[in-house]
Amino acid sequence: MSNLREAAQRALEALMNSRPVAFEEDAVKLVRAHQEAIAALRAALAEPVQEPVAWMVYTLDGKSVCVTDNPADFTPEHRALPLYTKENI
Repeated sequence: MSNLREAAQRALEALMNSRPVAFEEDAVKLVRAHQEAIAALRAALAEPVQEPVAWMVYTLDGKSVCVTDNPADFTPEHRALPLYTKENI
C-alpha cells in the first residue's frame, strides 16, 4: 500500500471515529464538510491502484532519457519516473 493510500485510510478512520464540534451557527456547515470528507476519502480509496504503463529512464550519466515498458531495462541506480495513463483526456 502506498504512503498516500495509507494516509487516506488513516484519515478516513479518524473521521469515522470523530464527531465535529462547533458553535450552533457553524454546526451545519461543519457536519456537512465532515460528511463530504468521509465520502471523498471512501470514493478515492475505492478506486483501483493504478500501475505504471511505462517508465521514463535517465541514463546513468543523466544526459539522455528513454522510455520503456519493461522494468528489467533499468536498475535501481537509474532515475526512473513511472508513467501512467489518464482516462477521459
